[in-house]
Amino acid sequence: MLDALLKLLGLKTHVLTPGEIRALNSIPILRRLSREQKQTFFERSLQFLRKVTISETGGGRASDEERAWIAASCALLYAGRPEWPFPPVKHVTLSPVNFDKQTFLPCAAGEFGGVFTEAGAYGRGTVSLNRHCLRHAYHDEQDGYHIGIHEFAHALDADTDCDGVPMFLPPAKVQAWLEALERARANAGQPGFVIREYGASALKETFTVVVEAFFEQPLKLRHQCGVLYAVLAELLNQDPAAYEQKMESARMRIRIHALIDPFIQSSRGNQKVVRGKYVLQKTRRGPAGRISIQTRKNQWSAPMPLPDGADLPVLQDGDAVDVVLERGRPYHVALPGTGHPVRMDDAKRLFNSVVEELCWTDYDGCHEILTAALKKEGFRLPPLWSSRPLD
Repeated sequence: MLDALLKLLGLKTHVLTPGEIRALNSIPILRRLSREQKQTFFERSLQFLRKVTISETGGGRASDEERAWIAASCALLYAGRPEWPFPPVKHVTLSPVNFDKQTFLPCAAGEFGGVFTEAGAYGRGTVSLNRHCLRHAYHDEQDGYHIGIHEFAHALDADTDCDGVPMFLPPAKVQAWLEALERARANAGQPGFVIREYGASALKETFTVVVEAFFEQPLKLRHQCGVLYAVLAELLNQDPAAYEQKMESARMRIRIHALIDPFIQSSRGNQKVVRGKYVLQKTRRGPAGRISIQTRKNQWSAPMPLPDGADLPVLQDGDAVDVVLERGRPYHVALPGTGHPVRMDDAKRLFNSVVEELCWTDYDGCHEILTAALKKEGFRLPPLWSSRPLD
């Protein structure tokens, strides 16, 4: 009924083909979207395919996969904002001609490129995309290049004269946005910087390259250009860095577990925990605490408290404690049920090996994950008071 009404009114109709549905569902970036955002993404993709004419230079027809990719490049920008009006795009041309990734002029095969024309031969909002560039964008979504997102970001900036200030940006944030954008433009192309050299060519190009990085390298953009990332996250109502951080932490946990597993197996083979008792004894200098344990062959005793600066638990005369034996000799004491303590020197070596192996720079984050991993296995990184061998 709806399609018949649209045809009667002279409007385009479109139903997603199986090929388009498969292509849309296979886009990795969708994993970052909430259920509501995914619904908006698919609705916007269908709306795009109904409203925008997609043709190929020379009169050919784009494949279902290519049509889906083109629609997705636009829909991703609007997935978090269902209330925004449709972007000012009327026609998309898919061209076999390649554009240089720096100047976007025709160049040798294999380069990146596309063009957004605010007023072209087909009327307001024409986008020309290179087929090879588009295919590359959806086969490598972490290299910082995404020609589809780049060109449709220009459409998001086309409310005035493509000045680098996106539509719907609150006026109160324009000044801070432009200052941060200028700083990014000044550093564009520097080794290790998230904004590539092409972003320095004009402020409008800085904006589009920043949007590419927002979707392709969100953690790096958040780290290097925090203001730009925060404004875009609020503007687009998306936070891809939060998802990537969660996934990165999960990957690190898996790798850390693989690194500490040999240590855990070795420790379990050498350690034994026996129950001891804290005894308060009278001495010439006053009451002094000792740890007393009984093994099959020996009775062991060690003075308490440990040296100044130790983080001692509050113990009363007669309190039970766990003493960890290694090869029959005690070397650690802990409160009952707190897990097997790890030697301080062992803990340091383990921590340093994990940091070195993973090239980790977030030491607090590494320590937190390492501590959680050991705790899950029944071990714990030692507080200072349990890190010294018993006499």
